[in-house]
Amino acid sequence: MGSKTWSIDTDGPEDTQRVAAMLGRLLGGGEVLGLVGDLGTGKTCFTQGLAAGLEVPPTEYVRSPTFALINVHEGRVPLYHVDLYRLAD
Repeated sequence: MGSKTWSIDTDGPEDTQRVAAMLGRLLGGGEVLGLVGDLGTGKTCFTQGLAAGLEVPPTEYVRSPTFALINVHEGRVPLYHVDLYRLAD
């Protein structure tokens, strides 16, 4: 299957999380999503919504893995949240 690029405009953090949660409910496992954007553009906000749609428990805090490089969140399917920003290669 080839890669696809989507662009969705949202009206703020809550709307971003709502859209991401809807997508998360559609995912079955094995998909790879790449979020590209400058610092502060909402990538982690989107991932928080995605986690909700993947049924990651709401008590599990989803934050940017900038210093850890990868955070794993267990839900209906695992969410591997990876930050490649600081990697050169």
